[in-house]
Amino acid sequence: MRLSTATDGWEAVRLYYNIMTAEGGLRSYIDALEGEAMIPMYRNIRLAACFPDFLRPLLHTALYLTGEKRRRFLVKNMRRDGLATRTYWQYCEELQNYQEAWTRMLQTQKLDGFLCPSVALPAFPHGWSSHLESSCSYNLFLNLLHYPAGVIPVTQVRADEAVYPPSDLPRMQRDSIARAAAIAMQGSEALPVSVQVAFPPFQDEMCLHVMKDLQDAVGFTALPPYAKRSVFK
Repeated sequence: MRLSTATDGWEAVRLYYNIMTAEGGLRSYIDALEGEAMIPMYRNIRLAACFPDFLRPLLHTALYLTGEKRRRFLVKNMRRDGLATRTYWQYCEELQNYQEAWTRMLQTQKLDGFLCPSVALPAFPHGWSSHLESSCSYNLFLNLLHYPAGVIPVTQVRADEAVYPPSDLPRMQRDSIARAAAIAMQGSEALPVSVQVAFPPFQDEMCLHVMKDLQDAVGFTALPPYAKRSVFK
């Protein structure tokens, strides 16, 4: 059965980043550190959130001209000065509509839950998540839905799969994220590949039950080999 999604990935990203950064400039995240330095993996998110709002139109244009549609979309949906209260509540209403659309979709198709990718890539080198944040969109939309979810390894990357040639992608996706993914895939042979089990809110026990059944059925026990993989500077 093909899962007819309630909305597309762009919509999920738009809602997530507007609500997550509604206060502006990641203020509560930074304040919670109490003076400690933010880890490097948050560097790009912080730059996007703290970039001066009056300069954003120029940055949007620059990213558009350089083919960075995905990064442009990220910058467009963040604010340094935050959202007005009215705008914030409008996004909250959109989020509720988004959640209700997913509930209706699952009920219409008589689905208790579903499987989806966990991350778009196998485990990438330590520190690279700051350059590959869009690969985590499958986790992002489940956070919006408040769906309990878990990850089960089911197979490994084959030798002929340890590549990610940007030239094979649609033109709009041949950007810095694709180039980073291509480098991250180098040396990924034999790394585990997982699926994500997701269920509607308050179905945590059912989610764990299905995860256990899937784990037993697949019987995946392989351990990834140790490999020296470069760290993005």
